[in-house]
Amino acid sequence: DPEATTVYAMLNNYYINRGYDASEERQVLARRFSERALQLAPEEPEALAAMAQFITFRGTDYARAEVLIRKAMALAPEDPRFARILVYNVLRPTDLPRALALAKEDATRFPADALTQYDLALICRTTGDLELMEQALDRTIALAPISSALIWKGWLAAWVHGDLPGFKGWLDRISGNYRFNERAVYMHYLYACLSGDTAHGLEALQ
Repeated sequence: DPEATTVYAMLNNYYINRGYDASEERQVLARRFSERALQLAPEEPEALAAMAQFITFRGTDYARAEVLIRKAMALAPEDPRFARILVYNVLRPTDLPRALALAKEDATRFPADALTQYDLALICRTTGDLELMEQALDRTIALAPISSALIWKGWLAAWVHGDLPGFKGWLDRISGNYRFNERAVYMHYLYACLSGDTAHGLEALQ
């Protein structure tokens, strides 16, 4: 079943990418099913993307990953996910100026895709363009309250604008289980250090 195989390849890839399981066993599963998905469905954009992502997660053959993901983009030009993979997974580690240029184009081409705007913000942080980073984060949050985007807005409020109440305000907007994510808890700890509000920091840690 090409679809089931592709889904399982994607699932194994994301276990690795999100840091849930980077064991050698998981790497073997991701490789096996990414390769099998591509064998079963060589013209399926999702299968092409699964193989491309596995390669980039391993930090190996970026040239092949680019060929694969560009083929996926050609087959599904209206899907922003494949453009994001090209920019963030393939070009960001290998050609940052080209990644930034394409990320700007994608932000215009896919104005309603929150993660396209968010990826542009992350690339701008790497290049040091904090003004454009903040603009991209604002567009991201206007489309969807992505928790990691709220964290970066808080970071900008504190470290760029010197606005501690604003820092806390962005952190307070984080909802759901992401409030317990280590990144969110750490930012609450940093707010406590900067503001002297130790009770706030202890509450987050507890």
